[in-house]
Amino acid sequence: MLNKHGLNKRFSKSYHSMVWALIFGTFISRTGFFMSIPFLGIYLHELKGYDNATTEILL
Repeated sequence: MLNKHGLNKRFSKSYHSMVWALIFGTFISRTGFFMSIPFLGIYLHELKGYDNATTEILL
């Protein structure tokens, strides 16, 4: 049976709340990291003047 959040009750209760906090924190951290990579490439190429090959190697 699905609860109001769409999770199976047995699955959601099988892990401690600290584990869920770590999973959520890891998700937020990695999402932010991967969203910043394209902007880092633009910064290196446009503002710092690195060519495309160097920017690709650095990223």
